[in-house]
Amino acid sequence: MVFIENNYIFSSPEENSYFVSSNYTNYIELGYDGIDDYYLKATVLNNKYNLSINMYDENGEFLFEVKNNVLINGENCDVINYDRGIIEIIINNVTILNYSPIENNTMVIVCDIYDKNGDLIARGTDENFLIFKGPARIGKKDNEYGIIINPNDIRSMRAR
Repeated sequence: MVFIENNYIFSSPEENSYFVSSNYTNYIELGYDGIDDYYLKATVLNNKYNLSINMYDENGEFLFEVKNNVLINGENCDVINYDRGIIEIIINNVTILNYSPIENNTMVIVCDIYDKNGDLIARGTDENFLIFKGPARIGKKDNEYGIIINPNDIRSMRAR
């Protein structure tokens, strides 16, 4: 087992970044859009946070879909837009997804990500965003990924 922490994966201390698995990065992707039921793509574009996500609850019930910080599908959802592309999603007065600042320009995505079966894929707290199940990609520059989780997964091997 290899444990890495406090590394900058296609990011730098001066740039906005996400904190994931104790590292700083410009890019997080969980699952594959259009293939997996759950999906998260979090990027930093032009120094702004950008999020696309399909969210399910712990019972496998669909909650909402966001594409590029815009709510596409979801009942009883309120989206609050903040500075730098930061969003908060509230359902029935309960915050389901938000961002928590770690440092001046580093954010953690705070939410639990489940698949349709109710299996926990990832958990974001005020301190860290942890990935429990792949496929996942952390860090991206041009067409190169920094870390790929589950590289033997057939979906990871198709051209992207």
